[in-house]
Amino acid sequence: MSTAITLVRLRWALTLAALRKSVWQTVAYVLSAIFAAGTIIGTGILAWFVGMLPPSTMDSDGYPFNILGPGGIVNMVAVLVGATITVFIGLIQLMMLGEGSTMSPRKFALYGIADRNLQFGLLLSGLSGLPAITGVISLMLWSLAYRAMGPAVVIAELVAAPLAVITMMSISKMLIALSTTLVTSKRGKSTFYIVIVLLFVVICQLPNILVNSGIAFGLDPSAWSAAAAVMAWTPFGAISARVLIYLKRDPRQVMIFAMPVLFIIIFAFQAHGIHAIVWQSMIWCGWFMSIVESNGLAYDGRGFTMEVIAGVRGWADRLGRVRVYVGIMVVYMALLYVGCVVIVGVTAGRWAQPDDLIIGLFFLAVGLGVGFSGLGVAEITSCVLMYPVASMDKPFSSPQGRAMAQGFFPFVYMLGSMLLMLPTGIAAIVLLVIHAGIAGWLVIIPVALANGIGVLALGTWLGGKLLEARILSIVSTLDSFASLQK
Repeated sequence: MSTAITLVRLRWALTLAALRKSVWQTVAYVLSAIFAAGTIIGTGILAWFVGMLPPSTMDSDGYPFNILGPGGIVNMVAVLVGATITVFIGLIQLMMLGEGSTMSPRKFALYGIADRNLQFGLLLSGLSGLPAITGVISLMLWSLAYRAMGPAVVIAELVAAPLAVITMMSISKMLIALSTTLVTSKRGKSTFYIVIVLLFVVICQLPNILVNSGIAFGLDPSAWSAAAAVMAWTPFGAISARVLIYLKRDPRQVMIFAMPVLFIIIFAFQAHGIHAIVWQSMIWCGWFMSIVESNGLAYDGRGFTMEVIAGVRGWADRLGRVRVYVGIMVVYMALLYVGCVVIVGVTAGRWAQPDDLIIGLFFLAVGLGVGFSGLGVAEITSCVLMYPVASMDKPFSSPQGRAMAQGFFPFVYMLGSMLLMLPTGIAAIVLLVIHAGIAGWLVIIPVALANGIGVLALGTWLGGKLLEARILSIVSTLDSFASLQK
């Protein structure tokens, strides 16, 4: 705490020094304080009058129209405005790129401050600034809008107000760190800055576009409530980003994504005019796509320990990893489908006919189903069936204790992912027996996708439970794996 307080004092010392040095800085700060006071007073007045509204009323058709309750118009507007403000704060931080900030983490690299203390201090210093204080007071005054709903709702709003500002500030710090890490060259920074500014201008003009075009008043409130329901739950992945960075830098994991292309080439040479051989390669592609993720925590190594220290929940870890692989899988398999269409067209001397495309869609759906099923199994096996992997610096080395586990544990993933696709196999056999023809191919498409998504959902949930139950054991195991590489 002493480190954090020192950083807060440093932040205000730098601010006061800037005000003493520049008259224009002082003028700008005074104007900002006036705008902040106006925002606080305006929010309080608006909240007071909103609180005087009835909980519900009747619309023009005589149906009840909810105003203050859950899903009401006030709740919907509050969620949409809050989400918009969060996006604006993030965009403003991205336009700065974090380089001009005196309180950047890089400026304190030489002082030996622990990462947790440094980040907490920088977050606290940001929360002590005028914008954050204005936001907290304004949101706490907004609780007046809910006074007709009882003291419990008002208390919940008072507690949520500082948490909302902390969330916005944390997101802005995360975006600064991410942008300064990913964008390093001068050309990259220039391009990044142009894109962010254009995006900021478009978003700022979006309300005018909606109002002037009549869209905002032409849509039914229920349509806006659906958007509000989505924006009310917006997790951000510091986990997904880590997985993506590992996949980009780790040659041991990237190699697995070259195998699908190899499968298609091999089967194309062996097809001899039988197009189904080319199409069925997509099932193999989906089957092998998550084989590395079945031991994903071992590939993360001690990097996973930081996640444990941060107190990340098990389901958040699994979901953060799953959405990265699902995104890669869907895009990759769609490109492979296009590649198979071209190969079939070239080998047949004609473009693929509608029947060929339907058959291809069948294999694409089954391949995705198998891939999703395998990913669901991988989220479980990576928590319980870990084995040591080679060092990133020595990808062809063989750590002690690896051979037996490496031969058996992936077999559990491969067998499990296929067995759990049994409902799709049974449906395919039935349709084959009754000679369903092309209609049968179409029926299998939703069945395979539903089967794979169901296994993925179950595996993600169960994997999160297992991860939380075994998290200390996993960290100890990863430490032992690291010691084998020394």
